[in-house]
Amino acid sequence: MKMKWTGLFAAILCGCVLTGCGQSEQKKDAVIGISIPSADHGWTGGIVSWAEQAEKDIEAANPGVDVIISTGKSSSEQVAGIENLMMKNINKLVILPHDPEALTAICKRVKQNGLELIVVDRGLSDPVQDLEVVGDNYLFGQNCAKAIAAELNGKGSIVVMEGILCQVNTDRVAGFTEVMKAYPEIKILQTERADWSEEKIPVFTIGAVKPATTVARMVLFLFTKRKRSPLT
Repeated sequence: MKMKWTGLFAAILCGCVLTGCGQSEQKKDAVIGISIPSADHGWTGGIVSWAEQAEKDIEAANPGVDVIISTGKSSSEQVAGIENLMMKNINKLVILPHDPEALTAICKRVKQNGLELIVVDRGLSDPVQDLEVVGDNYLFGQNCAKAIAAELNGKGSIVVMEGILCQVNTDRVAGFTEVMKAYPEIKILQTERADWSEEKIPVFTIGAVKPATTVARMVLFLFTKRKRSPLT
């Protein structure tokens, strides 16, 4: 059975304590740092909520373990938060990077300081982590395309908003594109970058849609290395 990402994230945190991240014995007086994006939309809100619940559960079951959560609404805030966690003498860091490329340098510093590093969901530009846990993002892209196609009965127009440059997006675009080949009557009017933020969805994309056109505004939070998506 596949677990929802929010619940899986909590399970990863518990695993850090129960398994010692691969070590044979649980460390006493361990300090686990958690670095995650701020709750700026539903999915990250779930991540923050489950992290807070995991903090309570872990500390209640393991009096010698301290869990410290740090959130950031941008990569720079997340970096600053990790630096603050390191000053608090953490010995493990679980991170869901806001922007993998921007967080790679600080993650390298974490490893250079001898700390265990677990990366969740978005792989770093340089894989310095001890453990990486990712979802099936190709399947995610496929399922999004199938859902939109079903909603439009195989005919209509969509606007795709993309996210931050990372492997997550590359896989989602590939999965989405593959499925859309089977629906030639669905037209992608426009593809733009939104950085996984609803606040950054450009208003002008709506103006590009003719009033008579059937539109499904699909916020996939995908992003490619080019200015325009291969979906265009």
